[in-house]
Amino acid sequence: MEESRAPLVKPAAPPTERWETVPQAEEWQEVSTKHSKNKSKMDSVDAGDNGSNFISDESPSDEVPGEISATMATGGDPLIFIGKGGSTIQNLQQTSGAKFHLNRQTNVLTISGMEDAVQLGLAAAQSILAAEAERKANESEERVTWGSDAIKAVIGRKGATIKATQEATGCRIDADVEAGTLVIVGPTDQVAIALTMCNNAAFGEVQEVLELGSRNAVNLVYGPNFQTIRSMQDATGAKLDIARGTTTLKLAGSSRLLRRLLHRSVPCLRRTVGLK
Repeated sequence: MEESRAPLVKPAAPPTERWETVPQAEEWQEVSTKHSKNKSKMDSVDAGDNGSNFISDESPSDEVPGEISATMATGGDPLIFIGKGGSTIQNLQQTSGAKFHLNRQTNVLTISGMEDAVQLGLAAAQSILAAEAERKANESEERVTWGSDAIKAVIGRKGATIKATQEATGCRIDADVEAGTLVIVGPTDQVAIALTMCNNAAFGEVQEVLELGSRNAVNLVYGPNFQTIRSMQDATGAKLDIARGTTTLKLAGSSRLLRRLLHRSVPCLRRTVGLK
């Protein structure tokens, strides 16, 4: 009867292939979904954010004599007109001289004031909306399902890893630990970079495959009580795995560590098992 083997840390696999286990990440923190983030922003406005003066569930009061008003739909993300702490909408008012009000029930922005001021404000608001549309047109989205432990590794201690990835790429990353999923949104080239960085955080930087060819070779790699494979991992920092029922050895780690393993441990292994 084949001896039960100890769990090993595994690197990433191609999209059609899954590793059995992944690194355990401690002190991770959940990353909110887009819906909960938007709700949190709205809640912060209600709690006294400087943008609260410009948002309500009702339409603005009647116009002052001599003033006019114009309205425009804000699209899917009305908060682009508010900005952090209300900075965007305050700047719109200051530069145009018009008054701005966002109805969060209808997502309609009302601009009121003297005609010249309203026209300036409307043009500025339309420019913001056009810039947001252009940004979204150049965006792509990548969704992967890696499992809860992998997503914890992507997030990192106290969220440090995922924060660094977002800052480096400018992408927005939603990590759902419970579902084990990751959603990356941003410019297409940066999404690819962010996905690679997340993959490296979860599974290891580089993956290599070595076909051992026989169960005898597999047993030699494991060693008594799995001491051989553990010692190779400890010595190099690389991660090794042989999928249950196969003779294929998978390796993952940083480029430097993996080269060290391939140049030292694997040549000895090849000679031991008679591989060419």
